[in-house]
Amino acid sequence: MSYEISSVKSTQIDTLKNFTSPRIRDATDTQISKTLINVYFLIGLRPNHYPTKEEDKFILSYLRTKYGHRQLEELTMAFDLAINKFLDVEDVRVFDQFSIEYLVRIMQAYGRYASRLIVEMKPKVIETKQLPLPTNIEEMTSELEYWKQKQDLKFEVIPLYLYTYLKDLRLIDDVSDIKLNTRAAIVRLKQLRNLCNPGTKDDRRNFNDFNQMYEDGVIEGREFNIVSNLAKRLVIADWLKANREG
Repeated sequence: MSYEISSVKSTQIDTLKNFTSPRIRDATDTQISKTLINVYFLIGLRPNHYPTKEEDKFILSYLRTKYGHRQLEELTMAFDLAINKFLDVEDVRVFDQFSIEYLVRIMQAYGRYASRLIVEMKPKVIETKQLPLPTNIEEMTSELEYWKQKQDLKFEVIPLYLYTYLKDLRLIDDVSDIKLNTRAAIVRLKQLRNLCNPGTKDDRRNFNDFNQMYEDGVIEGREFNIVSNLAKRLVIADWLKANREG
């Protein structure tokens, strides 16, 4: 497994797209240990300061528990980006001790950086070109009035184009920052938890992966889009409820 870090962001995006290594949770002890040796070399950790066998065993367990959803190549990439000053980490010096605190600091910074890259990987799609948008304010207002009259409306079935109408009419604020989507993330967490009862092995894995992203404060990949759309539907539902007569 190998890759090259580039100062060109588009090349880093291509690197993320082309990872082929197993996820950390699926990798063998030998595969993870070899990757860690590369990490130690990158950060300048001298062999006589490598973790002991007991410490190494704990690090492997911690990686599988905390970052099992990431691929092995991402572990190397995280530290490579750190030493090349791409990550928002003040000090990447290891000081002859590879601690869990040091590992978490680098991986959290990498998570934030990778999340921004993933956003840039998404194709630029103008939502309004795919929706039956009204041509005037009267039609948009009429559509909103129609949905306002629906009782016991489940937010999951609310059409997303209503969000565009509300924005165009300046009736709501834009929801664009993942940090504003905490409520939606909690809803998604509950959805995935419900699927686990009884659920399949994949359902439980999906829940564990999302729960880890939620705890890390960085929602990525496919779940980023799901949470963003949930947030929009929640905003629409709140507006409809607040403006419903009776």
